[in-house]
Amino acid sequence: MRDREVDIKYRALSALKPSSNATRVHSKKQLAKLKKSLQQVGFIAPVVIDGNDQIIAGHARLAAAKTLGY
Repeated sequence: MRDREVDIKYRALSALKPSSNATRVHSKKQLAKLKKSLQQVGFIAPVVIDGNDQIIAGHARLAAAKTLGY
């Protein structure tokens, strides 16, 4: 296994691009739970992006955050 360097950077939510490979569909109930969690504890798991700001993981967290006006 190759060691990879992790780089943490903050981006505006509006700068993040959804992946065309994202296949999961999140129900309104799931998004409501995520919104409640974000309000209570904030982001614990980050939205993971590639070098072009395209989302690799975290599409639902991003959707929930946007509805909260983050």
